[in-house]
Amino acid sequence: MNKQNIFEGKRYEVLNLGGSIDKESDVGKKLLDIKAKGSQLLLEISECKQTLEQESNITARFPAAVQEMDIKSLEEEYKGLQGDGAGEAEYFQSLEEQIIKMKGVSDPIKCCCGLEYNVELGGESMGVR
Repeated sequence: MNKQNIFEGKRYEVLNLGGSIDKESDVGKKLLDIKAKGSQLLLEISECKQTLEQESNITARFPAAVQEMDIKSLEEEYKGLQGDGAGEAEYFQSLEEQIIKMKGVSDPIKCCCGLEYNVELGGESMGVR
């Protein structure tokens, strides 16, 4: 048995042979899926446009010298700054090691009155002997 149905202004022929899947519902589902995917794409495009606009607003606030630099120069500058950061971390670590070594330094000092003091760096203790 052949049927003709109109779905959103288009004709689709449906052949039902004793319990087979109705092709019309499959076509309708596919059409709805396509519309949903199209809407999702439009939403993503809109979000991308907003992001690009925000990024261009951010870069517009950069100093003129930075805006005029090419990508290679900016990458080199960025790598240099990263290297400076690594150098600073290394410097602070060496300072910390020196401080730890200095905390272990102690010297006995004899006062003219005859008392002997043990002076330790780090301010933690100063004892009288």
